[in-house]
Amino acid sequence: MRLLLLLLFLVCVLAQTQKPLRTSDEFGLSVLDHHSACFTVCHLSAVQVILLPNISINGVVFVARNCRLPIWAKVVGGCLPVVCKSAPDVSYAVEYAAAWCARSGVDNVTIPMPEWYLQTPGGKYFQNMIQSSATAAAVSFGLMAGALALVSLAPLAFL
Repeated sequence: MRLLLLLLFLVCVLAQTQKPLRTSDEFGLSVLDHHSACFTVCHLSAVQVILLPNISINGVVFVARNCRLPIWAKVVGGCLPVVCKSAPDVSYAVEYAAAWCARSGVDNVTIPMPEWYLQTPGGKYFQNMIQSSATAAAVSFGLMAGALALVSLAPLAFL
């Protein structure tokens, strides 16, 4: 039984290390240590054209307020494919933006990409990174849930 649990644990670890889950993993970057220059340009552009509700101003210091606005995410998403230098640069900028917003207390921010970009090879790369991240997370979660179920049922095997 212990051997089976060890094997399940190893499968979970291998499932997480087989394919990069994120662009930062693929290129050895950290969203905490390596900023995205194209995200910064797009964020600066967005705050110049979007006025925040109730205060009718905007600026780079209103991180959480901007992260909560769907229009901010849409403007940044429309800017990234134009400003970033490559498909991985776009993908990392989206990942960086989500982490940047999370640090300000706004979780689960999604930066939508324009339809025209998603039809390009760069857009296909972006979609593949999003899909591989979701698939790997689901597989890993499923394997871990199975391992926990076995651990829970293991005492019953000795009855």
